[in-house]
Amino acid sequence: MLPEILILAIILLIAILLFATGLIRTDLTALFVLVALALTGLVSPAQALSGFSSSATVIVWAMFILSAGLHRTGISSIIGARLRKLAGKSEARLITIIIVTSALLATVVTNVGVWRCFCP
Repeated sequence: MLPEILILAIILLIAILLFATGLIRTDLTALFVLVALALTGLVSPAQALSGFSSSATVIVWAMFILSAGLHRTGISSIIGARLRKLAGKSEARLITIIIVTSALLATVVTNVGVWRCFCP
């Protein structure tokens, strides 16, 4: 049991360092952790891939794709500029506007999707 714990600790430490430093994109870091866990035998290949059948995983994946599209087309910049213009120089007003906009979007979109729209 001790070697498995040591291997897991090393994988987690490397993942934390990669997440904190941003040397590798977060999605790639997460995939590397998944592959490392499967290659070391800490999880079976079936267990490693079982998360991809979850609807939550598919939603998050789709929101990454949609938010990248919004960012690349410039739509998120346009929305951000309008929100900043509406808020003026008040940070409190900008936070309030973002909260209200998120709440309105959350009535029709999953919460993961709403959060991802504002943090591309």
